[in-house]
Amino acid sequence: MSRFNGHAVWITGGGSGLGAHMAHEFARQGADVAVSGRRRDRLEAVVAELAQYGHRALAVPCDVTEEASLANAVEAVVAAFGKLDVVVANAGFSVGGRIEKLSADDWRRQFDVNVVGAAITARAALPELRKT
Repeated sequence: MSRFNGHAVWITGGGSGLGAHMAHEFARQGADVAVSGRRRDRLEAVVAELAQYGHRALAVPCDVTEEASLANAVEAVVAAFGKLDVVVANAGFSVGGRIEKLSADDWRRQFDVNVVGAAITARAALPELRKT
């Protein structure tokens, strides 16, 4: 039996990079995996790749800076998988460039996604995680 056999996993930022790699690893280890992000096409591409592992996979578009979007994502994952066992708040990005060229809004946007987004992702998922 694989480590995550029968578990329901939700990964934000799951449409590319580290999030997509984690989705593959969780699925390889037996989990049903939902991936979230803002780009539906990338999410659906990851879900198509996950089919090779023989477990359920779900694309759930979501913006981690919007509480309603997170609540809807949790609801969609639970509706599809019946539960939620693991959440990986992976959505994030970095601003780049010369500091004198970056605006305060650039930094605020990064902080909102990387810090506030992670916190409110956990808060949105916590009631379902407590059940499992």
